[in-house]
Amino acid sequence: MIDRIKISPLAASPTKKDLIFISCGDNEVFLTYAIQNLLDYFDIAVFYYGKNNQKIKDLENLLVLASYGTGTKFNIFKELYFMKETLFCVYETIWLVDDDATYIKGEISKLPDMLREYNLKIISPAQDTRGRMSHNIMRPHFNRGKLRFVNFIEMGWPMFSKEALRSFLLEYDNSLYGAGIDIWYCNHLKLNSGLHAAIVDDVVFLNPYEKTKAGAKRELDNYTPFKKRVLAWQKVQKKRQFDDWEHRNLLMGKSIKDTPLPINLFSLVVPLPLRPPLRKMRDLFNTVLEILSWRSYDK
Repeated sequence: MIDRIKISPLAASPTKKDLIFISCGDNEVFLTYAIQNLLDYFDIAVFYYGKNNQKIKDLENLLVLASYGTGTKFNIFKELYFMKETLFCVYETIWLVDDDATYIKGEISKLPDMLREYNLKIISPAQDTRGRMSHNIMRPHFNRGKLRFVNFIEMGWPMFSKEALRSFLLEYDNSLYGAGIDIWYCNHLKLNSGLHAAIVDDVVFLNPYEKTKAGAKRELDNYTPFKKRVLAWQKVQKKRQFDDWEHRNLLMGKSIKDTPLPINLFSLVVPLPLRPPLRKMRDLFNTVLEILSWRSYDK
């Protein structure tokens, strides 16, 4: 629920083509990072659900929109979007980022250009394996090219084209509280039937474990219990029968303009009965490569 909205004079004549939206509380990490490092490339809109009323007020002159209240990232963004559609529709890409997203490496400013270059519906940084991970597809694939076309993007920090996001918001009914929203937009955008989504392995974020956060708890758990989130998703899944397909890498980005090469050779070459044991060996090998590569991260 949105209690108050503050529109900045910056919104009257935006100079950026790309927008970051952050739903954040008192223990945010990414808003601070974005204010310090990304204002040359992105406009920023914020929804604040914390208790320090002065926190966002101090930043309002740097934001195109500041809003206040209670709610979850996608649900609040949908409400804001259709309240202030003329503000949001001027941006070519909109990046919805969790407030605890922690930058590790890479040129973030190139993400919107890559989305435009490859005519994608959605793009995302990779996810550092030293943090909390829900989906193996998000781990970085080192030395594989600048991006991977994939059939799934996790909801931690997806960047959408404005057309794709508006299309999803028109269908999404705010019935979920986190769990399953990524499966919903992946189905809606038909990510399993074309080269519509990509993960950029050269840009890496970390999703911190709860024990490393202030309060040692997910902010989302303060709003709605995990069990309630799961039950809401199960109800939607039963009603809409979404396809929860196997997550796959599809193509290498560098090759797409000449002779695209499938990078998921494992699925193409290895017979189905042999995949489970070999997959464990493959994942172990990838993990070793990732650990060895950590030393080269640009801090």
